[in-house]
Amino acid sequence: MIEELPEDAVKIGEGVWYTKIVDKNENWIGIVEWHLNSIDNLCEGFVAFDVETDYIPAHAAKWTVESFDPLTISPSVLCTVCNHHGYIRDGRWVDC
Repeated sequence: MIEELPEDAVKIGEGVWYTKIVDKNENWIGIVEWHLNSIDNLCEGFVAFDVETDYIPAHAAKWTVESFDPLTISPSVLCTVCNHHGYIRDGRWVDC
């Protein structure tokens, strides 16, 4: 297993994992999406959910949660560092 991943990382396939981000009331407000880039280095990005919270700035990009279980969000997720791109659908990563 990749040593840099947190213990609570959820594997969703295709070399992609996520960890939950919750607020002080344990409301799920986003994820850190982890993936392997083209040279198998770990890369990560924050995905904020479009939910009521004071923890995410109003101007931040937000994803619509279609389902929390299994996790399904839209639109697609694009890494601004390595251009890894795909969807989280039915709790699985789907490459674009």
